[in-house]
Amino acid sequence: MTDIDLGSQEVEGAEPVTTAHETPLYLPAGDEHVFGIVTRPTVPPSGTAVLCLHAGARNMSRIYTRLCRESAGAGHTAVRMDFHGCGDSSGVLVDLTVSGQTMLDVDVAVRWLVDQGFQRVVVVGNCWGALVALVAASRHRQVVSACLISPPLGVIETGVSATKNRKGHDRLIRVLSDALRLRVARMLVMDRRYRAWVAGRVASRVSRSLPAWLGRNRAVRRADDHVEVSAQSLFAPLLRRRVPIRVLFGEQDSTYLRFREQSTRPSLAAASQILEVTVTPATVHGLPTLRSQETVLDFVRDCLARDAAAALGARPFS
Repeated sequence: MTDIDLGSQEVEGAEPVTTAHETPLYLPAGDEHVFGIVTRPTVPPSGTAVLCLHAGARNMSRIYTRLCRESAGAGHTAVRMDFHGCGDSSGVLVDLTVSGQTMLDVDVAVRWLVDQGFQRVVVVGNCWGALVALVAASRHRQVVSACLISPPLGVIETGVSATKNRKGHDRLIRVLSDALRLRVARMLVMDRRYRAWVAGRVASRVSRSLPAWLGRNRAVRRADDHVEVSAQSLFAPLLRRRVPIRVLFGEQDSTYLRFREQSTRPSLAAASQILEVTVTPATVHGLPTLRSQETVLDFVRDCLARDAAAALGARPFS
């Protein structure tokens, strides 16, 4: 376990990074198109690119917006992308997978960065996006490190679903529980903008899921929300290339509790040579609070600073 260095890596006196330094990106990925935002550095470039992968939803907390702009202020080119069926990308995200169209989304993003001349890519992901980032690191030699926030690493050993496939009544209970919270109920009654936001979220979810449920995408839908890559094939390339995998968990994260149960299994134990785990008292899974978001930003800043030092030969990974 390690502590988090709370220092920022932005270059002092650098021009603040804003939307003026960002460019939309729309990449063909098989039958779909993947949308992303490229944030360019405002200081001499470091030669390293940062690729941010979310957890299968919009960048609701805008944490990746902040991260990409801070990274650009430190000299890195940063890309935050939407998976197919999310945000402004095309398609329908039916299952949270680490195969098929999902990996194609990431492959085209990494290849685009390589085509731009980057031979050092750092992948950052949270929750399911962290699992996808780990698989991407194994697949692409240009990925030199992975920074993972509350990843479901336990599922790598068991092969079970990376999502919590609750039964319908369990989902209903969770929704009703959220809705019956006094604060949420008060906002629904008093805040017109909040009601509009909730209605928009429901409409968006229905519009994306309905075609699959009605059978229009039945031919391409796969029951592949399981980890289809074996632990050995996943970690072997990472161990061979000595790719540092830095992980942040919150003490109360369900992903951490499961990781502790699985961490002594053979492949995760073998991966301890490159796996560095940081645990914080705050809950970071889902980024529920401003504190958790700041903790994540501090963690990623530290990871990028250490990667930059390693690139200069000043501090090899240990």
